[in-house]
Amino acid sequence: MTTRVLVDNCIFSDANMLQGAKLTTYKDREQTEVSSFIVGYIRKPPLPEKQARRQNEIDWFPTIAQLSEYEHIKLFTYDELNFESWFRSVDSKIGNVFSESSVTFVEPAISRSHFRQGDLLEQIRSENKVDFFESLLKWTPDLFQSTEFESYLPKLTLDSIKNIDRFKKIAEALTAEQLQDAFHLWTAEVNDIPYFLTIDFKFINAIRNKAKSKKKPFDMVCEPITPQELSKKLGIKTPYAYKYSHDEFIGYGGGTFKIEDYGKPRRKENGLHRLFKWVRQRVFTTKL
Repeated sequence: MTTRVLVDNCIFSDANMLQGAKLTTYKDREQTEVSSFIVGYIRKPPLPEKQARRQNEIDWFPTIAQLSEYEHIKLFTYDELNFESWFRSVDSKIGNVFSESSVTFVEPAISRSHFRQGDLLEQIRSENKVDFFESLLKWTPDLFQSTEFESYLPKLTLDSIKNIDRFKKIAEALTAEQLQDAFHLWTAEVNDIPYFLTIDFKFINAIRNKAKSKKKPFDMVCEPITPQELSKKLGIKTPYAYKYSHDEFIGYGGGTFKIEDYGKPRRKENGLHRLFKWVRQRVFTTKL
């Protein structure tokens, strides 16, 4: 049976395992005469130690990707999550862990564009989204239920408005910034998706604490879950390996060179686009 999973934007944001690099080869061991320059990629270094928990979850991304490729899990997204990715840097498909994974779109619990008009930039601004989600907390089940709205509002939106108290229940005790994730969770619920894959640990803890509360019982229909937790639920005990290792140089076409001897990379950011971090590697021609 295929497990249905809604994927948070933070998963796709950290899915690129590579960074831009420039490899210099030399004709002689003394490195006095350059043979060629090759532009491509190398593996990104691990996150700093203080972000070890996040790095540990990122290391399970290849497992999630392969499980989706083997159709053990089915990945989903929707417009609100897609909007969050608009400000994400454009990365190479070669380095994207999920480049071979199929991701299916579902309807939002409530279609925001039917109630808030504006151009695309207006739609994707975080403050506008939060403002809309906050307004939902004031809605009542009988709102927009007259027959005149049935002609242009999606059926799922109408059904969700009738059940608006469920969103209020999910959002209870959450911060304004977490309302977006609450809406993602609700969207997963109304689309019969049992898992919301995320590495937003604060949101995961907030929902799980609500579910454990004895004073205000909360039925967790869709579970926010990390890649490692989901993998282990599916019987995977150790993470699958990355496609590329740290001792490989990857060309634009996907071909690899084994880097047997190189110093510590010096990284400098491209301030104009911030799309690549160039790394100078010194590799002898005889060792390629």
